[in-house]
Amino acid sequence: MSATRMRSARCAVVGAMCAIASVAAADEPIIEAVWKPQHVAFLYTSSTTRYNCRELASKLKRVLQTLGAHEDIHVDHSACSEVSARLRVRFKSPVPATAANVVSITTYDATEQLAARLNKQTLPTSEALPRFAATWHEVSFARHPSLRLDSSDCQFVEDVRRQMLPRLAATTTSNRLFCTPGFPGISRPKLKVKVLLAAAALDR
Repeated sequence: MSATRMRSARCAVVGAMCAIASVAAADEPIIEAVWKPQHVAFLYTSSTTRYNCRELASKLKRVLQTLGAHEDIHVDHSACSEVSARLRVRFKSPVPATAANVVSITTYDATEQLAARLNKQTLPTSEALPRFAATWHEVSFARHPSLRLDSSDCQFVEDVRRQMLPRLAATTTSNRLFCTPGFPGISRPKLKVKVLLAAAALDR
């Protein structure tokens, strides 16, 4: 990437930061972020609430996107039964553009390098990795309208908390989940997390 293009990209990020400053919480800074590729095997098990594979994949996509993931989410449901489901999920999530994160994202293994050569693709270097403006935002699983969760989703939310949140730039701020195996929940899952959201996500 030329010096001129790099300067233009930096200016675009700064402009976006200024544009969203008015909607971000006053005590939350606007930071520079990058997209981190993620590959996660998600296992759902419950004796009370059962979803078909398509329904579970759709529900998981909504949660990930609400928690900041890029909209390009791929879910492969290889194994679904009456009591459990295993999904392979590929997505990108925002992380602060620290030197360590950038180096980690742009360090490629032999398989990734071979795939790039076969597909005639250029893997981005640390200098060329796109940056964007982002801010920290609290999401309530019980109240966020996009999630469309109810009392029957308690175990699903608990599995997301244990398996997905550690992979995201997220911090649990309130956990009042009380999932009892064999018994349906009595209220919407009460979980609040602070997540890193790209500027574009604040306009959805």
